[in-house]
Amino acid sequence: MAGGTVTGAETTREWAERHEAAWEIAPLYETVKGEGRTQTGYELRIYAQLGSQADGALEELTARVRQIAQEVAQMGDLPVESEVRTYDEGEYERPETGFADEVVVPVLLTFSDPEHPPVAAEAAAVIAAVESRLRDLGLKPRAWDSRP
Repeated sequence: MAGGTVTGAETTREWAERHEAAWEIAPLYETVKGEGRTQTGYELRIYAQLGSQADGALEELTARVRQIAQEVAQMGDLPVESEVRTYDEGEYERPETGFADEVVVPVLLTFSDPEHPPVAAEAAAVIAAVESRLRDLGLKPRAWDSRP
C-alpha cells in the first residue's frame, strides 16, 4: 500500500489509525462595532500524519483528508453551512504529536442563519453530531495517545 492510498480491504477506520488522523474544533467569532462579539460557527481542522515519504504520499494523504472533510461538511441535517478550505502549507507540525509531519484540512462551519444563531443547546448538538461522525470514521480528538 503506497502513501495514503486506501486499498479495497482497508477501511477508513484502519486508514485513520495508520495515519493517526485527528481533529480539533474551535468556535468562530465575529466582532461587530456596538454589538460586541457573536459566535458565527466553528472551525474544524482535520489532521493526518504523513508517515511514509513515498512519491505522491503528500498529495494522496491530502486528498484523503479532504474527502473526509467533504463527507463531514455534507452532513445535511445540521443548521450550518460548510466550506472545506485548503491549508497553505503542504505539511503541518503540532507539539501534541511530537512535531510529526501532518497535513491539515480546515473546514468552516458557519450557522445557516447568522442573524439568529442557534442557542447553546443547538450549537452543542452541532458539535456532538460532527464529533460523533468523526469518531465513527476512526478519527481521534486532537491527537492519538502514543503512550503504551
